[in-house]
Amino acid sequence: LANNIEGRIDLTGLETFTIDPVDAKDFDDAISITKNNGNIDLYVHIADVSAFIEPEEETDLVARQLGNSYYFDEETLHMLPEELSTNFLSLKPSAKRLAFTVKIRMDEDFNIKDYKFFESVINSDKRLTYQDAEEILESKTKNAFNNSLCLLLELTKSLKDQRLSIDGFDMNYEDFSFKVDDNDDSISVQKNKRLKSHLMVEECMLLANKLASEKMLEYVSLNNLLGIYRNHEPPSSKSTNLIEGLMGHFSQLPNKKNLYASDINNFLNRFKSRSNYGALCVLVMRKMQKANYASKCIGHYGLGFSNYVHFTSPIRRYSDLVVHRMLKGMRIENHDIIAALKDCNEGEIRSQQAERDYHKLKSLRWLDSVKDKVFKGHIIDIRRSKIGLREFTTGLIGYISKRTLPIDDYVIYRDKLVMKGVSGGLRFEIGEEVAIKIDKIDMV
Repeated sequence: LANNIEGRIDLTGLETFTIDPVDAKDFDDAISITKNNGNIDLYVHIADVSAFIEPEEETDLVARQLGNSYYFDEETLHMLPEELSTNFLSLKPSAKRLAFTVKIRMDEDFNIKDYKFFESVINSDKRLTYQDAEEILESKTKNAFNNSLCLLLELTKSLKDQRLSIDGFDMNYEDFSFKVDDNDDSISVQKNKRLKSHLMVEECMLLANKLASEKMLEYVSLNNLLGIYRNHEPPSSKSTNLIEGLMGHFSQLPNKKNLYASDINNFLNRFKSRSNYGALCVLVMRKMQKANYASKCIGHYGLGFSNYVHFTSPIRRYSDLVVHRMLKGMRIENHDIIAALKDCNEGEIRSQQAERDYHKLKSLRWLDSVKDKVFKGHIIDIRRSKIGLREFTTGLIGYISKRTLPIDDYVIYRDKLVMKGVSGGLRFEIGEEVAIKIDKIDMV
């Protein structure tokens, strides 16, 4: 640390805090906010991993091969050595740490006036959990961070409104946690509530990533190099037609020439207070393209940004570490960028698949332990041979075989949104709430 401080901007006297999940071990981002003379300065501090890890050294090569850290309820499998991830690189409270900071100056209406990236030294004053921050925001009593958090909430609400006024999705993704009791090996599941503190951190990181992408575009154009962008393509014409069909089926919305994220937001907002909101979000997301890393910038449809990179999580994502190096002016040859992109995309796919498998296995274990109960779910898929159901408590998707339905001639219509028995009139509709009993669970 001492060898790397020279030439950095000293921000150790600036009030700084982290906001993370209660079980977080690696803190790769921290926030500061001040208000003076009509200006609001937002600082987003990111752990300066590139100051410690050189390209092509062993730690770097292993991290690149992994691509990501893996987060499970029981433990975390770190991309970097655990001692680095959770100690030396982590922005722990009451400890001097090296950071790569973006300082964003805004006016009182939260319009960005200017911004700059620089290497810094920080000292986090407090480690807050999302729940801690929420309680401070809700509390009527004074707290040392009350003013900062209230100003940050006001700022990030404005940022989100500005962002969504242009375009971009506004979905409340459901997040599930599983806990295993050490005494009897029983498993419990809970749906994590989305808090205002989640919004604050999310909007700060989106803004930092967006501004980092602007710096990336400047750097690569000046040096005639490839970049490392986070792209998300618009849905295909077939998927667009299916989403429009779904929206029209539920809301009788007229078909438009172009489908914008704002149209999808307006549709989903009508169902936010209903039990099938989560199922409808999943139906829409299934029709979207997958976001990925690429050397050319084509924009991020889901966020409504014309350019975007990942900058804010270099402890747990290798792409962010490469972005840091490039923003600091390190020349990375095009063939090395292409190779890194391949590893980052493959690592992300492995990580997402691991998290999906984890969620599926935990959900099956929980359902198996309570399979005599009646559950609530929603129809999410209608095919000739089976009906897909999304169980409400876990979000797990299971199936009813068509062979088990009362004998009838079932007709599928309205672009596979409805199935109906010709004789008996039994009707199944996408998004419909149903009662579920578990017949069989196959763990394999």
